[in-house]
Amino acid sequence: MKSIFNILIPVIVFAWSSKVAQGQHEQIIKLENPTIKISPKHYRLESVIDRRKHSSDNGKIFTTGGKLTEVRFSQSTENSIQAYCDKILEQDTSLVPVRISIDKLHFTDVGTAAKHTLTLQIKLSVIRTIEGKEFEVYGTNGSPSFISQGITPGLAEKLVQQSLEALLKGFDEYANSNSEQQTFCSKTEAIFVYDGSYTDYENSDTIRWKSDYKLKWTDFQGKPDPASNFSAQSNCMFSYKSKIEYKSGIMKMSLFLYPCFTKKASWVVEQNQQEGLLNHEQLHFDICELYIRKLRKQISGMSLGILDPGSQIRTAFEQAWQDYQSAQSLYDDETRHGLIEKEQKRWETSILEQLKSYEEFATQ
Repeated sequence: MKSIFNILIPVIVFAWSSKVAQGQHEQIIKLENPTIKISPKHYRLESVIDRRKHSSDNGKIFTTGGKLTEVRFSQSTENSIQAYCDKILEQDTSLVPVRISIDKLHFTDVGTAAKHTLTLQIKLSVIRTIEGKEFEVYGTNGSPSFISQGITPGLAEKLVQQSLEALLKGFDEYANSNSEQQTFCSKTEAIFVYDGSYTDYENSDTIRWKSDYKLKWTDFQGKPDPASNFSAQSNCMFSYKSKIEYKSGIMKMSLFLYPCFTKKASWVVEQNQQEGLLNHEQLHFDICELYIRKLRKQISGMSLGILDPGSQIRTAFEQAWQDYQSAQSLYDDETRHGLIEKEQKRWETSILEQLKSYEEFATQ
């Protein structure tokens, strides 16, 4: 997630006053009357936080009387900025929350009360916190200034307000142009997609399970293993790929998850091509479909994160694969590779019942 850092270009404006005002010894800044209004589509401002080491030090400026006095906001610095931003931004609680961090805000006023340069050193960051981790999404950093002859009221306020409005306007433009990314997602959804992969049952080496297709001996195209004591071997596997899209504040993970049979890695001893053996091999393929259905159900019930949902799915995938392999081994052990007819029937009944119970997650 890449942070964007915008630099404010210092602006020099000449403001003229006929004489130096007298008698003022403190400068209270009150932020009001913004010049812009923004209706965010992808975020809401949750809070403003002051992260300066000396948060009470806003610097000093010349005031009436010709003295440098400390700058104070009408409220705390973060509360004043929050209130001003709230006047600009419409709030929609359904959007993802962001915060503004005050990293630097300090006034300097160089010269004399008769002629001086008022400068605001300011650095503001827009932060999004996702799953406990902070990401700087956007920021401003600069030193805008005014050159004034005499004491001109409202210059300090104007510098702060212009900086805040530049930040909010720039960030809103950035958000509108970059909304399809993790930064602006509130949740992740997994969607199972069924495309045309592995559906050329006659010509393709790899085919996927479907309810109306049963294995044929012609699907076993590999060469028998001369070192094996078995009459046949089915090579079944899980196929998985994903695609991520961002839309309307949701990260959508399209999952292509299939139980597959590989023809050239599956074989049969020709003289042992019997119906009972083929039924035994078919159930290996059915077991593959069963564990894919179980995996789809598990993923459907998961609360997927935004930062790395793929790792959550990979963990579930790896565990499902281990469970699947254990089930295949147990099937062969208990049926003695289909030779114990009673056990073979029991397994067929059990797998059929389980497939029905997970029908909602069947391969399409």
